[in-house]
Amino acid sequence: MPKQILEKIISKSIKANPDIIGHKLHNNPMAYNRTHCDFEYFDRKGNVYFLECKETKTGRFEFSRFTQLNSLLYYNNFANYMKGYLVLMFRHKPLRESKIYMIPVRLMSAYILRSKKRSINEKECDLNFKKFELNFNGKLVYL
Repeated sequence: MPKQILEKIISKSIKANPDIIGHKLHNNPMAYNRTHCDFEYFDRKGNVYFLECKETKTGRFEFSRFTQLNSLLYYNNFANYMKGYLVLMFRHKPLRESKIYMIPVRLMSAYILRSKKRSINEKECDLNFKKFELNFNGKLVYL
């Protein structure tokens, strides 16, 4: 159940936005290679967005859970119109009080290397990535 709520929010938000089209990538547990992210979506300008969703109820996100970092960096560096993001949710009750950040993968990678920490808490995330916080009304985010 951990990231199913965030994935549901992202899926509904993609479908609700008339300026983008996208889909969830499904993992095949029997496959040799896992998918590189959870969602791909495209905007009308020709940009491709790769989103990896992670959520936490503990107020702390362990970087070891971000196993798709290198794949997202590869796609991000491949072409200017390809953009990788970590969508990170600090989940609260009620849900509308949760915070969701859509952090560019390059910035998150630099933060991980620079901080030399194993995790980031909600306060640190707000301090370092506030401008990437998504407007969340309890049901949808604007992408």
